Amino acid sequence: MTICPHQPVSALPDHQVMPMTSTEVPPTTAAARRAPASGHAPEPGFYPVPAHPGHDHHGHDHHGHDHHGHDHHGHDDRDHDRDHDRSGAAVLERRWDGDVWTDSTRPAPEGTVLAPHRRHPFAFLRTPGWALLAVYLVSTVACMALVARDPDATRPSGIVWLLPPLGFVSAATVMVAVVLYFQRRLRFDQVGERPGIVAWGVVSGAVGVGVALLGEVVLPHAFGSNPGHQHAWVWIAGPAEELGKLLVPVALWMLGRYRLPRQGFLLVVCSAATFGVIEAARYGLSPDQFHWNRGAGEILHVALTGFVAAVAWQAAWRRSSWFTGAAVGATALAMVLHSVNDVIALDRHVPAILGLVTPVVLIGLYLATKHSARQMVPPDNVAAVSEGWRPVAPAASAAPVPER
Repeated sequence: MTICPHQPVSALPDHQVMPMTSTEVPPTTAAARRAPASGHAPEPGFYPVPAHPGHDHHGHDHHGHDHHGHDHHGHDDRDHDRDHDRSGAAVLERRWDGDVWTDSTRPAPEGTVLAPHRRHPFAFLRTPGWALLAVYLVSTVACMALVARDPDATRPSGIVWLLPPLGFVSAATVMVAVVLYFQRRLRFDQVGERPGIVAWGVVSGAVGVGVALLGEVVLPHAFGSNPGHQHAWVWIAGPAEELGKLLVPVALWMLGRYRLPRQGFLLVVCSAATFGVIEAARYGLSPDQFHWNRGAGEILHVALTGFVAAVAWQAAWRRSSWFTGAAVGATALAMVLHSVNDVIALDRHVPAILGLVTPVVLIGLYLATKHSARQMVPPDNVAAVSEGWRPVAPAASAAPVPER
């Protein structure tokens, strides 16, 4: 009997469960990697995933202790290797409840392996990547040509009024590319209420800009200060902008909307992307402050708030409140990193080496987001993503839930 690539093994009668090979768990064609088919999330069941590095698939830790009470010393090497993927990582079966991964795991059938991921250095140039890159380059070059007409101008005039819309286009291409990057890994096409989520994300980003203006412009003036002349007010950027981008998504969660982790992540990414695009257009109103990396630099908004979403919505799914320790901690960290980055980036007197703060923050946030967001990769996409994006089983796994 041939097992359907995305059918959980537990859905089959015991006598029909066959050993699976790397081509059966689950095969992914080049076409599938380029354009994942739209559809529903996989059915509930157990699917193969990498085991946590600290435990093998039989419940042993790396010191040879057996947590199930069995003797580990007589373990056959062939038996030890049979349920490992080709990179040497152990493979378990983990329960998918139809929407999210649970902590329930069990040993994988003999011969189960995860196909190795084939890296393509220029995969980002596949359609529509090359078109987005072309639009970004053209719009960015056009922006800098306009700025060069009068680099000290504080307001656009004449043809330079094209700077705000071109800045909008430059940032928008980057944001679309970011959303597509996550789509290929997390399969947003499987998420319910997707049009509504995107619409609320746009509204949320616009609301976030309003909240940020209240905190960064109105509040300082209310205290008789000019934020443009007093650098200390830059510290408020992190709290004002991060809270602004999260205000609507958290309110919707509290109203019972978009509580699934992938729904929340998509909602917040759209909110942050909208915020970044509007901010790029706003900088276009001040040519003397518009730099060549403005469009691409707005990706920091998605990195900061996306990290919060990846952590917070998964933690909230396991609790009865959004305000978990993980969510509050991630939000506070995003605020601090945001403010530190802005304080350094906007200070013309800091040492040149500190100019690396933005790429360092971006890399750190990407790695942290991937570590958390990989737990949202659905079963039918595990073989299509790189090893670092695969949903590793938890270190302390719960007992498997009997199938009904």
